Amino acid sequence: MPYAQRTVIYSFDYSSFSIPELESKAQKTLSNFIGFVRRTFDGLLENGEALNSIYQDCIAHSPKGKKVFDNWLASDGFRTHPAT
Repeated sequence: MPYAQRTVIYSFDYSSFSIPELESKAQKTLSNFIGFVRRTFDGLLENGEALNSIYQDCIAHSPKGKKVFDNWLASDGFRTHPAT
């Protein structure tokens, strides 16, 4: 999903790092973090839309569509498993 690039405005006094390389590294890290949050949010929206589409199709085309959808969400594929 394309979106407009935004300029990051820093309110923190990055010169307090005292080393230009560290100042630049911290600014880049913040910018990367903001990009990560944006991509994560976009991904959540896309997945939510896909899940809603499947849900709507289930209830539109099956008398037991809601139950089938709920069972699908409760299936092992959606569970998180601890690393072993």
